[in-house]
Amino acid sequence: MPYRRCVAGMLLLGALAIRTPVALCQAPNNATLRVDRPVRQLNFLDEDNLACMLAGCRLQEWSIKEGKKKSGFAPALVSPPCFVHQKERDVFLIPHLSGALFEVKNGKLMKEHGERQPVATNSICVSRSGRLLAMGQREFKGDKYRVLILDTRTWEPIKALYGHDGNIASLSFSPDEKTLASTGWDDRLIVWDLERFKERKRITLRGPEVGTTGFSPTGTILAYCKGGETVLLSTTDFTRLYAWGEPHGGGEFAFSNDGKLIALAGHNLNKFVTTVWDIERIDRVRQVKTLAGHTGVVRGIGFSPKGTRLATGGDDKTIKVWEPR
Repeated sequence: MPYRRCVAGMLLLGALAIRTPVALCQAPNNATLRVDRPVRQLNFLDEDNLACMLAGCRLQEWSIKEGKKKSGFAPALVSPPCFVHQKERDVFLIPHLSGALFEVKNGKLMKEHGERQPVATNSICVSRSGRLLAMGQREFKGDKYRVLILDTRTWEPIKALYGHDGNIASLSFSPDEKTLASTGWDDRLIVWDLERFKERKRITLRGPEVGTTGFSPTGTILAYCKGGETVLLSTTDFTRLYAWGEPHGGGEFAFSNDGKLIALAGHNLNKFVTTVWDIERIDRVRQVKTLAGHTGVVRGIGFSPKGTRLATGGDDKTIKVWEPR
């Protein structure tokens, strides 16, 4: 969302309840937004506006309707490109290399939260209510790795969770904010109980590349991708519900807001083609659309809040916007 990833997917129209295939087409107006660097993450702000993080830690806001950049922010000494949008206050939070947080609005630095310390932040995620923030960090002193939970009302730490032996690449809160999932360079997926601040489940992930993870909006599914595979787990007992192997699995993913769809981002193994799947019935998972057009790996993907659009952005320095019809 590559969370990441705390990126939760958004709603793609109530028409998806119909069992006929859902057609997606590229939006007729301003369908392709051309940026000056590869896209690393994107999030819809509303149906007509989105934000993206580009390589080199450039945050930009774009108007889809006008096809124009509205604002940009390029802080110095920032961690790997990642951000979250706190909807309640309409601000962006970007981790600083030192462990502090930049609060950005309309392309301007408004505040800096937290104390600078000898840590490096690699991932960030905000809960659905916006009250909790999680950061995956490496502590240089002792070379330890932690998930730091913050209260965004006070910006005070609530708890530091230790369990990873490598950089933490992806974080995701469950919708009820009682659980947090994290993946790291140590090939571990850890599910944390946030009521007791203890590990609930630890899963060893196999295969090359760093895995990412994310809860479905319904809270019944936990997904992760790793080594050419995208897997859906039950949040009840963490058994496998469904998995995509090559060529579709293994890339970034996004859920629709009703949890009925999942979009799998295109990558090298499928010629950068994004696929959309109906997962409303896990015993009848079916592909509903193929979205071709990118010429590089798709690293940012997300549904708009009302589900009127799906956006994909990647290494080819373009963001493509797709609309249902």
